[in-house]
Amino acid sequence: MPVCSPLLRRDADAGRYRDTVSTGSGSKTLPAQLLAALVAVLLLVGVAAVSLPQTAARLAVSRAVALLSDQLALIMDGTFQPVVTDNWIREVMDNLVTPTSGAGYTGTAMTTPEELWPITGLNSLTLNASIRTGYELLDDRVHTQIAENPRTPLVVFGKSQSAIIASVEKRTLAAEYADRKEIPSVSFNLLGNPLRPNGGLISRFPLLGQVLTPWTNMSRTPTDTHFTTYDTALQYDLFADFPRYPLNVLAVVNALFGGLNHNYFEESVDGILKPFTVEISLDPNSPDYRPDTVVEQYGDTTYYLIPSENLPMFYPLRWIGLGAAVDVVEPLVRVFVDLGYDRTTPYGQVVRAQLLPSLDNLTVDNARTFVSDVDAALQQGGQALVDLFCPPKAAVGTPRAQPAAVTIPAAVAAERSSLRVRTPRAVKQVRSPKRAHLTVPVDVTADEPGLGGIPAAAEKPRERVGVRAGARAGSPQSGERH
Repeated sequence: MPVCSPLLRRDADAGRYRDTVSTGSGSKTLPAQLLAALVAVLLLVGVAAVSLPQTAARLAVSRAVALLSDQLALIMDGTFQPVVTDNWIREVMDNLVTPTSGAGYTGTAMTTPEELWPITGLNSLTLNASIRTGYELLDDRVHTQIAENPRTPLVVFGKSQSAIIASVEKRTLAAEYADRKEIPSVSFNLLGNPLRPNGGLISRFPLLGQVLTPWTNMSRTPTDTHFTTYDTALQYDLFADFPRYPLNVLAVVNALFGGLNHNYFEESVDGILKPFTVEISLDPNSPDYRPDTVVEQYGDTTYYLIPSENLPMFYPLRWIGLGAAVDVVEPLVRVFVDLGYDRTTPYGQVVRAQLLPSLDNLTVDNARTFVSDVDAALQQGGQALVDLFCPPKAAVGTPRAQPAAVTIPAAVAAERSSLRVRTPRAVKQVRSPKRAHLTVPVDVTADEPGLGGIPAAAEKPRERVGVRAGARAGSPQSGERH
């Protein structure tokens, strides 16, 4: 039977069809299936060349998104506030954590006892036991997070009592990773820290720490570790900015009222004090941001001091409507209150309380500065007196006057901080070669045994034990909490 097409013939030996390509000198054949396979391979290679880079990019983005979603900020509150609310987390994240550590962190509640017997109840934990229990809970959570996501950034935030808890955890990690090459990406954010080296109440009076928190064996938050730390305080805070010279009665009385400056957000208090709470922020775009916030870096820590608009000792008079009369005397009183502080020493340097300033402060320059401050205060108070009897017409949209800037030595801004570093005038710089770099570690052996409190990793291996608030084997005063 004739073949239907002259280009296609039956090959009985191979049992398959071949294409016959005719040329001028003869014919050349190629299997149809092989040709189809080659075409398919070429198409697949082309598609892969186009899609693989896009797929790799999508995978990279997915990994980045997953990393950001895993970045946690463990948020604790202070005494009287064991339960961390969503509003507190939002306040802390928006005003403190994000401006310092950057965006991408998810605020997560970290519940700790936050008790202080007998103020929080006759059946509550002592401050010492509360801090120890809180530390054990935090330590388990931090090490679990490190084990599951060793390279994922983690922020530990603590306020007041929980700032002490965070400080103990920082010291523990410093001892544990002292001789390791890979350091976990853990940072600390402290607010109203009683262990602030220069200003913290416990740091001023280490004997107080031995009485109230003997288990920690700490009198300051370490500054010579691998773990980045941000420490924020409001001026005149009783627990974080206590006077250096307690014989200055005005400064001490003002500091006692400065306990009100320890409530940094409305979420910190309840009742009648809520409307008078000082709102703070380190975000320059926030209405609560103070452009005269002082920034100073020392060792691994960046310190922030937010100036107080008014003296806390006059808060009650302002609350009952006598603010205009207070404005007459407050400027001069503030000058004498500030004599109780030493603003020329770095916040990261341990400064104990002493009765009187040293004779080195009795210089001509300091005397001139004092006279200048008194003169400026009298002029300000005199203008307030005139305004009291002849009030000026209020201008619409006139911003309220800002208080005098806090006198502080020149500072270096943190690398990730957007806050402006102020270089005040008429301040005698601290003469020390260590201050030239502001990264000199403090000798912890001077006032603390080793890294203190919790045995260092080299001294005693860590025990991984399940913990629940108020009950843990080996904890002092452990047992059922009421």
